[in-house]
Amino acid sequence: MFRGKRVDNGEWVEGYFYKTTGYVFPKQYESHSACFYYIAQMQVDPETIGQCTGLKDKNSKLIFERDILLDEYNRVWHVKWARGCFRLKLIHDPDPRYDDDYAVRPELLGNFSSEYVEIISAETASIEEKT
Repeated sequence: MFRGKRVDNGEWVEGYFYKTTGYVFPKQYESHSACFYYIAQMQVDPETIGQCTGLKDKNSKLIFERDILLDEYNRVWHVKWARGCFRLKLIHDPDPRYDDDYAVRPELLGNFSSEYVEIISAETASIEEKT
């Protein structure tokens, strides 16, 4: 399953992505009818498309490729696909003394798309105010 932001209205949709067309077929329209699929397709921004990792955050929200996570140590992570598997890239660490390379009890903040800069800036500012 994939997720992407619709081109026409900016809403996030989840479904089955077809790279050749740039469309997502939403999961709620699962049908074996080719005509039904054609009606339900939605064009998405290619920069926002991410595959589901199959994992959930501490609030039971699905985690997708390109998501931004915050762990219980206030570290911010980016979910990436690299070398055949999903990986986490540390993008902010308020206390770099620890040498962990895994997120502890992560919480979903948002997606690594156009909203990424706003999320990181706001979250980093609120973390630094608390410390």
